[in-house]
Amino acid sequence: MKYVYDIILNFNENLYDFFEWNENDNVDYIKKIPIFKVSRTVMRDLVNCKVKIDKKFIQNIKNKCEIYMKNSIGNIEYACLFFSDEKIIAIEFNYKGVSIFKSDLLIDESLDIIEYYKKIRTTKLDYMVMMKDDISFLTRKEENMIRFIEIEFKRIIESNDMDKLKYLYYECFKKLNNNLNKMIKDLEKYITRSPKELFDVLKLSCSNRN
Repeated sequence: MKYVYDIILNFNENLYDFFEWNENDNVDYIKKIPIFKVSRTVMRDLVNCKVKIDKKFIQNIKNKCEIYMKNSIGNIEYACLFFSDEKIIAIEFNYKGVSIFKSDLLIDESLDIIEYYKKIRTTKLDYMVMMKDDISFLTRKEENMIRFIEIEFKRIIESNDMDKLKYLYYECFKKLNNNLNKMIKDLEKYITRSPKELFDVLKLSCSNRN
């Protein structure tokens, strides 16, 4: 079994490109982790889908991924790297072999690893695709904005804060409206069309509230 040493991983349910990592993400400092070469077709499934790997493979990688902890070395029970000629990702599995978290790698580490291990034998991976991942065309920052907007918008509606709703509507559309259903429908459409503008308005109103 081949290993990669001393890299940084950022496991999430969604696969975020390294340039979308946040400063407050709970990154893992990897001491060593198994690596396997796969075909482009397999890599496409691993990147875009939730998969279930056969039990033999899962048991083979059990506790082979070591991470640096504060005063010791710990383990991620089932985790490894997969790469093809152009792409590399890390995947964490549960004990059943189902992929649960994924991580991109820093660009310099990705290029170095692919180049170094490019001549190893391709692994024939026995797996099945369970479902395709939800593909978002939004950046991680936009996703977080929309999540905040939806939570705050729900709070406004549930508290029946008509003054706040009218204020938001005016800031977004530059006109007054007293029709509750009309305001809600228009603002719901506005959320996905211009999340940054509505996010800024809501953040401002929240800071004024505090």
